[in-house]
Amino acid sequence: MIVTSLDTRSVVEIHRRFRLDTSRKKHVWQRSDLVLSEVSYQVFCLGITTLTNKLQVAENRVHRIWAAFEQIHHRLHVGVFQFNHGVHQSVDGKQFRAKPGEEL
Repeated sequence: MIVTSLDTRSVVEIHRRFRLDTSRKKHVWQRSDLVLSEVSYQVFCLGITTLTNKLQVAENRVHRIWAAFEQIHHRLHVGVFQFNHGVHQSVDGKQFRAKPGEEL
């Protein structure tokens, strides 16, 4: 199945899969020093869904997208990202752009 729309169901599904992943692994989001606020976590989910939609990524590859964003978050040590047309901006103003069709 391909995620084809940016809707609540897609966000909930990706969130559910992410929660399943975190229950199996020691995931960065579980560490107390890098916990996102509820609001920024929802924005993060929205950004992942948008990227998934743009790249037409099959659901079985969603976990690889999570891993890529986890690495970005871990390197910057910040808890809030703004997602705007594929540009991911940290609170200190640094930007990362997802390349269309990029293998994650």
